[in-house]
Amino acid sequence: MGTGLFFVTAPIVLVTRPHEIEKPFSQLVLRPAEYIWVDPLGGH
Repeated sequence: MGTGLFFVTAPIVLVTRPHEIEKPFSQLVLRPAEYIWVDPLGGH
């Protein structure tokens, strides 16, 4: 779901603030992916 939201918001961010594209990418794609595949089981 986060990746889908990122693809919706990415063109808007690229047009208005292209130097800040890493902020939505980090929040919507990287953090959920790290939570699923990197964090140890039972770590939360």
